Amino acid sequence: MIVMDKIIKVQVWDTAGEERYRSITNAYYRGAEGILIVFDLTNKESFKNIENWINEVTVFTGQDVLIICLGNKSDLKKEVSKDSIDDFKKRTNLEIFNVSAKTGEGVEDAFRHLIELLIKKNTDKKEKDDVVNLTDNNNNITSTEKKNSTCCN
Repeated sequence: MIVMDKIIKVQVWDTAGEERYRSITNAYYRGAEGILIVFDLTNKESFKNIENWINEVTVFTGQDVLIICLGNKSDLKKEVSKDSIDDFKKRTNLEIFNVSAKTGEGVEDAFRHLIELLIKKNTDKKEKDDVVNLTDNNNNITSTEKKNSTCCN
């Protein structure tokens, strides 16, 4: 996939949320930088389970992982109301994309958005890592310098 003029390789693990895979999903979380949690827009119970998945993801990845939720089956009659989704978004501060696996609607946009957020996050982190704060004896920042990326100038 090309995002922001870069060729991006994405590795996707789909556990389908099935209980029989529950014991091995923890291994997939380790090292993940972005997670897509999918729920069924035609099933209120599926929507209610999102918070359980978020909690599980947070336990195994920490707070630093990016999470986006996908409401699947947008091509069908929805049982999950827009108000419920809006309340969830306000409460969790997570984004939700309506998608259809059947028609493909919204799927690429959701992946592209997650990848753009990850690129920005990693770029910001690299820039932050490239900066050194110089402190005095009392640990007060006295100046900030950019790390020199070359040796022995």
